[in-house]
Amino acid sequence: MKLGAWQMVLWQPRYVYAETDSLCYQKVSTNDKPIGRPKKVPFSSISKVDELEYGEFVVQSSGRDYTFKAVDTNQCTVMVHNLRQLLARYRETHDAGGSRLSLKRGA
Repeated sequence: MKLGAWQMVLWQPRYVYAETDSLCYQKVSTNDKPIGRPKKVPFSSISKVDELEYGEFVVQSSGRDYTFKAVDTNQCTVMVHNLRQLLARYRETHDAGGSRLSLKRGA
């Protein structure tokens, strides 16, 4: 609902995690278990990650901006820091001349 220059927002809980090439998120059930098919934001499309106020952060991609809200500001700061590190590592390995890394999952 838009209220002039203001907008009312309803936060929807999401399970957020990273893969080697994407930031992923999916809906959660009433007992906080991930459900449904995950949606992926490829690291190759992410241009910027900004920490906002009140535990919120924005992931800017070529397609759209994604706004997330962490449980608290400390968790937000950690998530933004870690996501920026993952993006930097992704770019290092995918830029011209970079070597690709392969990850092996445990049995």
